[in-house]
Amino acid sequence: MEMLGVALPGNGTLVATSKERHKLIYDAARHLVEMVKKDIKPRDIITQETIDDAFALDMAMGGSTNTVLHTLAIANEAEIDYDLSRINEVAKRIPYLSKISPASHYSMQDVHNAGGVSAIIKQLCEMEGAVHPDRITITGKSLYENVKDAEVLNNDVIRSKETAYSPVGGLSILFGNIAPDGGVIKVGAVDPSIKTFKGEAIVYESQDEALVESKVAMYVRGMWLSSAMKGQKAVRECRKCLRQQPPLPEEDWKRRLP
Repeated sequence: MEMLGVALPGNGTLVATSKERHKLIYDAARHLVEMVKKDIKPRDIITQETIDDAFALDMAMGGSTNTVLHTLAIANEAEIDYDLSRINEVAKRIPYLSKISPASHYSMQDVHNAGGVSAIIKQLCEMEGAVHPDRITITGKSLYENVKDAEVLNNDVIRSKETAYSPVGGLSILFGNIAPDGGVIKVGAVDPSIKTFKGEAIVYESQDEALVESKVAMYVRGMWLSSAMKGQKAVRECRKCLRQQPPLPEEDWKRRLP
């Protein structure tokens, strides 16, 4: 939301329980009132270039497949016809700067301590052609003006273009006979040894047909999921056990792991 320009600077990584987050909530509420008075709406800010930039930030942070779903939904609400293939064009020009859990041991709090989303946005703004630094945001300032004072405080957590994990972003849209309308893959989390694969593709038409396949059994608060349990049944049973079972002590579930 910070990259979209519809959230105040710092919103991206401030810890939920921090004093800074509480202050941001008050500031955001006051700012919202001012926007209503000035009749400024999200559709006045969100454009096709804005959506491009949102995907650019996602690419720089390793990519989330959920981001595609939610950002396209925002584009739809903003009445923007956004072609899925544009995401690949964004990926080509955005380096992979910050690898976050589960792709690494770094958490979002580590990113915040290293300068936060604002520091990553600043790096992208200073890369020629990467994003659109001059577009307006809800602060009344440009995207770059919002982050110009941000600094990278840990070069291991937030890397530079020269030391990036990859010269291209962490997401890719695939097109082919399995997914003719496009499918999303998080390439940033794929081991290089399996990026090229030849073999049988097994396609299921529903969850009921699919199997929960895992070499390691998964323990969910009071039950084990075997590799033979069908998808929908597993979902139902997981929900059931989460409702009915109390949390298991850490030493207990660790002892039960294979």
